[in-house]
Amino acid sequence: MGLPVWAGIVLEQPVLGAFASLGAMLALSLDPRRSMATRIPSIMLGTLLVVAAAALGLVIAGNRPLALAGLFVISWLAGLPRPDHAYLSLLGKYAASALVLAEMGFPATVPIGAAYVAGAMLGLALSLMQAYLVASVEPGSSPWDEMNAVISGDSNGPLYGLTLPLTILLATWSAVKLGVVEAGWVGLTVLFVMHVDDAQAWRRIWQRVAGTLLGVVLAALLLTWVGSPLGLVLLIALLAAAYPMALRRNYLAFSLVVTALVLLVIDVVKLESGGDAGLLGWRFVDTLLGCAWVALALFCMRALRRFWPARRGC
Repeated sequence: MGLPVWAGIVLEQPVLGAFASLGAMLALSLDPRRSMATRIPSIMLGTLLVVAAAALGLVIAGNRPLALAGLFVISWLAGLPRPDHAYLSLLGKYAASALVLAEMGFPATVPIGAAYVAGAMLGLALSLMQAYLVASVEPGSSPWDEMNAVISGDSNGPLYGLTLPLTILLATWSAVKLGVVEAGWVGLTVLFVMHVDDAQAWRRIWQRVAGTLLGVVLAALLLTWVGSPLGLVLLIALLAAAYPMALRRNYLAFSLVVTALVLLVIDVVKLESGGDAGLLGWRFVDTLLGCAWVALALFCMRALRRFWPARRGC
């Protein structure tokens, strides 16, 4: 991730470099760690879907009813894959995030889309290099097995499938009414924290809050300490190196690293307008509000399960 950011700064195109970095992050996150024949279409199709979601966000931007309808549909789709469907679950979250960020005015142009795809192709190339040098296959189902399972009805069930998008809509609406800066971040918090397993969800809530707070503090300290763009490149590269390890450790470590990493990349995106340091406090407010809605949704789901037929799932 550091290489695209560095190239963008050197070429005086920091926004393109930052989005190329995010594209590389997408590709390496979606990497199914299987054969080359599986990795190539999985990463390419996933990248195109995320770009298409961002394009849809641009089309519906400014039309609030249409934007809410689009958010509901894509959030419902993101909530279908079960937790063990790692590829589809993550892809759904990335696609929903792209739609929300584009709709709320995050930079999205043809050059930015091209930079994002180029970064994803860089990530794909690195993945293929790793597959060539180190033959390894991760346990679990392949992306194609996951798709067949969801199509055949092996999903999280209708209760969760409806609760997730409704919670995202209500959380986003409440953020708008409360005057939260960039209210879409609240909906994204719900998307990434909510879990079909109550125990997992409650654990994620406190880990997300603690991890995000620590990540915001870390990003603030780093942005205060590092005064040069090249210093940001080094920090982004270091956090990107820690990302896979944090992802496998626990949700607190993951939230800390990904929060600091994304905030630093966003700061690069906004370098020309003075950076993102002034909005760091709002990121934590977004997290608290989003987690509060997740907690409310969990209580409602627990109550509804008493009346929901067991054969229809959760």
